[in-house]
Amino acid sequence: MARFHGLSVQWGVNSTLIGVNGAFQTREHQYKCDNELIKNGGNTSVSKLYYDFSERASFVYVAVQAGLSQLGNAHVDTPFLGQWVNIVDTRYPAIAGQWLVDDISISSSNTSATRVTLDLSRYPFVLKI
Repeated sequence: MARFHGLSVQWGVNSTLIGVNGAFQTREHQYKCDNELIKNGGNTSVSKLYYDFSERASFVYVAVQAGLSQLGNAHVDTPFLGQWVNIVDTRYPAIAGQWLVDDISISSSNTSATRVTLDLSRYPFVLKI
């Protein structure tokens, strides 16, 4: 049992991607935008413009499947590129919502479990219809 002294710490990944089965290992969440400095005639920065806001997320999970623990050959479950996926997370609600799948990477070896990496994005004005 863990004992905390001082500050509380958030442990693990509590996110769920609806329709994806896996033991989630890592989660990354990033806010991004383009920006431009506005300069006067003397080449001095006088303002900065931020535009085209977006978010990026990345998840790594181990392929798992109930009922096949004796066989060791779990089905690798992934969404497809361009698919909308729904993320639910009560501990980190900033990541909850609809995301687009931008990249899928599957890594396997004879010394570790198969891992899937999903790179996701969302934009404030690109909505699921």
